Amino acid sequence: MNNMNPLSRMRLASRLCIAGAWATLVLGFILVVLFYVLSNIGNGQGGGAALGILIFVELIIAMLAIFFFLVLYGIGALLNYMGASKSTLEERATPARKRNLPEEDGTQLEITPIQKMQ
Repeated sequence: MNNMNPLSRMRLASRLCIAGAWATLVLGFILVVLFYVLSNIGNGQGGGAALGILIFVELIIAMLAIFFFLVLYGIGALLNYMGASKSTLEERATPARKRNLPEEDGTQLEITPIQKMQ
């Protein structure tokens, strides 16, 4: 029997999405560096793929990595928000009129006018 409630499963999925987002971003930038290094090995100066094609392919890899990072991180943030318990969210969003005012605590503020100096 699984002893995890739905909220804790959602929070776990949130953490996994965020970890996957960071892993995707790091892997994307490793691929950019690896592609650059492998395209220039053994070709000497001025050899290898044309500079325009190289930059184009690296930009595509970087844009895909950033796109999937943003998508996974957004899904993780949404799951984290949905997985938070409702009571915790209500405590954070307590309106000012419901908070304990000093008059409710038994302490009162007394204002006394200052007499005019002669």
